[in-house]
Amino acid sequence: MNLLLLAIAPICAILLYICVQDNEFHQVYIAELTVPLNALVKQESEVEALKLVTLKDFIDLLKDSKTNMHFVASNYDYYLKVHEAIQNKLLKL
Repeated sequence: MNLLLLAIAPICAILLYICVQDNEFHQVYIAELTVPLNALVKQESEVEALKLVTLKDFIDLLKDSKTNMHFVASNYDYYLKVHEAIQNKLLKL
């Protein structure tokens, strides 16, 4: 089972850092996650939440960005490019 967003293997995932001020995913990191998500410690003053989502969930969140407050809707095209780049990378593995 591929429990990943923009992921490379079942133990790898995208960590999406949500900015507290405007609730936008500002930074997307691809990293090998070798511990459970709940073992990660976030900097409370800078990060509201860490999420692991599948590629499908990422696209679903993106499609609803005008209403779900996960992304700034004006950045839609950028996140589509990020998704496409990760998909292309996965195809090469």
